[in-house]
Amino acid sequence: MAATLTEAAHLTYVRARPRWAAATLKASLALFITDVSVIFSDTIANDRPVGNWLIPLYALSSNLPAGVLPVADFNAVVDGIYRLCMAGAAQLSATLITAPQGAALLAAWNARIGP
Repeated sequence: MAATLTEAAHLTYVRARPRWAAATLKASLALFITDVSVIFSDTIANDRPVGNWLIPLYALSSNLPAGVLPVADFNAVVDGIYRLCMAGAAQLSATLITAPQGAALLAAWNARIGP
C-alpha cells in the first residue's frame, strides 16, 4: 500500500511484478483504468494532464495478449501507470486537482496495483 501518489508511482514496478508473473496484470490494468476513468473528466482542463494518461494505457490494455505479458508490454504498463501517478501527484501538489480526486486515484492504485 502506498501513502502518496509519488510513492505509488515509485512502487509500481515492484507491485506490478507479481501480477505480471501470475498473468493477472492485464486484468488488473483494465480494472485500474475503469476505476480511474470516472475520476477525471476531459471537459475539465486541470483533469487532462492526469486523465490523458488513460488514453495510452487503454490502447495498450486493449492490445495486450492473454497470459504472461512479454517484458516490453510489462515495461509499457508500468511506465504508463508511473506517469499517470506522477501527473496526479504534480497536479495535486499544485492544487490543480482536488484532494478527493487525488485520494481516489491513490485508492484505485492501492486496490488494483499496490497490494
